[in-house]
Amino acid sequence: MKETKTHKAEHQPDLITLLNSQVQCVLATLFNGQPQQHLMAYACAAEQSSILMMSFQHTRKVSNISASQNVSLLWDNRTGNCQDHTEGWCLSAQGNGVIRQPSDPNYDFFRQIFLTQNTNLHGLANHTDGVLIHITVEQFFLTIGYQDSYQLHWPS
Repeated sequence: MKETKTHKAEHQPDLITLLNSQVQCVLATLFNGQPQQHLMAYACAAEQSSILMMSFQHTRKVSNISASQNVSLLWDNRTGNCQDHTEGWCLSAQGNGVIRQPSDPNYDFFRQIFLTQNTNLHGLANHTDGVLIHITVEQFFLTIGYQDSYQLHWPS
């Protein structure tokens, strides 16, 4: 197995571009010890180490995060063409998720960040059953093609 390389500065602009240009990612949670994936809209907080999502309170993803805060995220640039074998890349993140209720003092601040990047999701963000999922990312991994992998350390 190829060892993970350390972060190289030339990759960071591509990652920031990817995080800021995508509108969806895959959120993985745990249910009875098994991973479950959820396609989610998200927003990045300014420091790029917090990911914000909205959901309805009574969903499997919310109950999963309430039971286990360990989550992972996946973004990619797949096109469905053979070029992906060498030029495709995916960014994964590991972190902890917290469910923020509307009564949380920072809820409106985080909800506004989410809405700034997801202007068509006001119905979800303003719903009485809506909650915010706040993910603190602990580490990122970038894989390019099938051979190059990098563990990324973001500045604090």
